[in-house]
Amino acid sequence: MKKNENTVIDESVKTYPTPKDQDGFFFEDEAEEARGIKTRIYENGNRVKNVTLSNGKVAIVRELTGKEVMEARKYDGGKADDARIVNIVAAIATNIDGKNIVPEDLETFKARDFLKITSCSVLLNLL
Repeated sequence: MKKNENTVIDESVKTYPTPKDQDGFFFEDEAEEARGIKTRIYENGNRVKNVTLSNGKVAIVRELTGKEVMEARKYDGGKADDARIVNIVAAIATNIDGKNIVPEDLETFKARDFLKITSCSVLLNLL
């Protein structure tokens, strides 16, 4: 702890959002830090989330445009239920080690990786 005139500053208390790392990513809050979810905001305001999966690969989840969300709704011939739409949107928004994925890929991931990716997509695109 440091004393600053009449104020005591506890430097062991972490504040959020955290400072940006060398790539411009930061943790928005304690919950995202605990899950290893980093955020980056580009100069144009677009946001991405970065997570390392259980196999060591890096997933980048991005914000989508309205047009992309409308395309997602057509993916299964327009017959997808809401849960499937969430998976489709997450897959469209995600690339892993620089490669795009499809919903069928996402659905084969370990549950913890599937949930990390879908939660990032929900935070960026559906809330």
